[in-house]
Amino acid sequence: WALGSVEGLIHASQHSEVSIIRHGFVATPKWAASYLETASGQRTFNIQVVRSQRDKPFLLTDAYYPQDVGERLATIDIARHLKSNHFVIGVVEQITRTKVSEIRQTIAAASASEQVGRLLGVRTRSPILLITRLSYASNGRLLQVARSHYQTNDFSYSLHLKRD
Repeated sequence: WALGSVEGLIHASQHSEVSIIRHGFVATPKWAASYLETASGQRTFNIQVVRSQRDKPFLLTDAYYPQDVGERLATIDIARHLKSNHFVIGVVEQITRTKVSEIRQTIAAASASEQVGRLLGVRTRSPILLITRLSYASNGRLLQVARSHYQTNDFSYSLHLKRD
């Protein structure tokens, strides 16, 4: 995948299969609570999905939402919406009728936890890419906070940067 825009990210998601691991209200982890400006442990809506290509998992995404967005997500059939959209933030755009205009992301090296290793088919403590994405509407409103874990055995992440 080579990404240079929000549209590129959406297009890339169309070329993979998505499986829902869980969805619903859960205790918010500390890393997500800080972005959502809520207390760690407070219940927020969470969607966790695994993406695969040719039946081989390469990505685990763990996404959390502001309270009002989570309440709307709780009322829909997430699986049905993901079948037509393939992109978790695309489902959020549909239900909020708000387009994402900016995604800020941070890429770091990390080690696979036991759960991440199991879901991605890699050994615990294997190197992974950990990408934290903050998705914003044009008015600056945060719509989604997500962490994506990419296995690195058969996957690389490329960015195309252009000068204005």
